[in-house]
Amino acid sequence: MGINLGRLVYWNQGPRHREPVRAARDRLVTHATILRLFLAGGVVGARAFQAIAYTAVLPIAAALVAVSAMPLIGDARGLWHSFRRFARERCEVLGENPNYVRSAIRLA
Repeated sequence: MGINLGRLVYWNQGPRHREPVRAARDRLVTHATILRLFLAGGVVGARAFQAIAYTAVLPIAAALVAVSAMPLIGDARGLWHSFRRFARERCEVLGENPNYVRSAIRLA
């Protein structure tokens, strides 16, 4: 946002610049909107906490947990698959019984 603000107020000085410096106004609008919503959320959260106390935090926390659950589950599944692949390759290298390791992985 700071770079685009600098480009917005920069004064192009005549013909010595081949390409004029221009700000990406669409990005600037997007960043300004995010900043405004962040500040508005902070103000609304502070007012709600002041008025309702601790119970104002619980619905917001539940919404954040719901939003973040799917990516967390996906990351955990990716880690699990990586672990299983590593264990399978380790069995092949060491010459161990892959069925033993698969059953040990299933129990873990």
